[in-house]
Amino acid sequence: MDENGTVVPDAYHEIHFEVKGNAELVGQNPISAEAGIATILLRAGDKPGMLLITATNEDLEQSTSQIEIQ
Repeated sequence: MDENGTVVPDAYHEIHFEVKGNAELVGQNPISAEAGIATILLRAGDKPGMLLITATNEDLEQSTSQIEIQ
């Protein structure tokens, strides 16, 4: 996104993801953003709890999301 929060459709960045909690990333990491969006596949474990997913790139601000597994 740009400084106004607008998705930049021609943005191309390699985004590295890290997962903390009872889950794992499936497939390639880092992921190439397409149309400003990087999508991951996540395999949740069999225990409930909170997951923290962090996306990083040296040129972009780091972002972390929380997902509750039930």
